[in-house]
Amino acid sequence: MNRLAISISAMVLIAFAITASCIAATREDIRFHLSMRAGGNEVELAFDRVGHGRNNMSSAMPIADLRGLSASTLDSPYRAPIAFTIDRVPGRVDCRGTAFDGSADGGCDFTRSAAFDARLADVGFPRLDDDQQLVLTMSEFDPSVIEALNTAGYPRPDASGLVSLGIFSIQADYVRSIAAAGFRLGSVHDLVQFKIARVTPALISAYRRLGSRDASANDLVRMAIEGITPEFIDGLARAGLRDIPADKLIELKIFHVAPADVRAMRRDDAAAVTPGTLIRRRILGAAMKG
Repeated sequence: MNRLAISISAMVLIAFAITASCIAATREDIRFHLSMRAGGNEVELAFDRVGHGRNNMSSAMPIADLRGLSASTLDSPYRAPIAFTIDRVPGRVDCRGTAFDGSADGGCDFTRSAAFDARLADVGFPRLDDDQQLVLTMSEFDPSVIEALNTAGYPRPDASGLVSLGIFSIQADYVRSIAAAGFRLGSVHDLVQFKIARVTPALISAYRRLGSRDASANDLVRMAIEGITPEFIDGLARAGLRDIPADKLIELKIFHVAPADVRAMRRDDAAAVTPGTLIRRRILGAAMKG
């Protein structure tokens, strides 16, 4: 868990280092590089701030999101002028440059949305700086997630929390589904941990079908990190192994104990089938093979 927290903190710090180098109000300050991805339907778009090293913000997106740009123009066999716009709820990015052979370079303007500013102000947020607003624009932030958080009883996130919601693509439906599964986490940053670890309502429901209802948020994060799926949990339950504490379920996964192992041990000695005996049998079997 500590390793996960450190990883998340590092990712958020990197995100802010990126935003600090990517924003401006004129094309002289924002430079872009665009390259076509395999298949021709998506592009990789990176922003740089002139004179501030190689720090950048990069994202993949459908070429259709770049209004005014076509795949054929980007893939021009000669240097061709291009212009495109990315227009989303938090703001708009207008870019101009030159394309050649599947890539393009140029400069951009960023215009923040007054309507978005007003919407945040209406729910008590201070005005975000241009750095943060550009990140929300490029991450396709949907402000309906703010209402979902409020309905679910979350404390209002600070600016870094709001940016994290955008960076990690947390939508209103995810907030509502986690709340419906019985979890209202302590903060938006805890919710980000859930999303990064890929904790889903299906995982929560599957664990409860084992007969266990005491899994904490940290337990669920650890389960998801170890690759425990609803299918794995349901397989153990069908094999007759229920009421498994979260830490034992994680150990079963780490030692590659499968539902087939449960069924085999039940045939040998049903009374002895516990997470501990299954793990010991797996370790002993591995040692004998070695």
